[in-house]
Amino acid sequence: MEKTVTDLLLETLEELGKDDLKRFKWKLKEIKVENQYNNIPWGKLETARPVDVAKELLNYYGEHYRVEVTIQVLRSIHRRDLTDRLTKATQAGKGVTKFFPHT
Repeated sequence: MEKTVTDLLLETLEELGKDDLKRFKWKLKEIKVENQYNNIPWGKLETARPVDVAKELLNYYGEHYRVEVTIQVLRSIHRRDLTDRLTKATQAGKGVTKFFPHT
């Protein structure tokens, strides 16, 4: 079964260690977003687990823009490995599971 964008985002967030997840959330709350969007408030992120962060990304940025925001934040915390994997997986369409072999 092909993975959804939500699956890919959640797996990406779960790949972050505790410290990187904390940095991701910190950057996420302050990153510059397009004019029609608002940043996710720190109160929704501070104690959020990866699944909660993925949910807030969808709530605040919608189906497509959430991937762009996630990639931007991953770059800002120097997680190029996850940036590249998520970019390839979300552009690949079919067969995206090869980028996350452990699941």
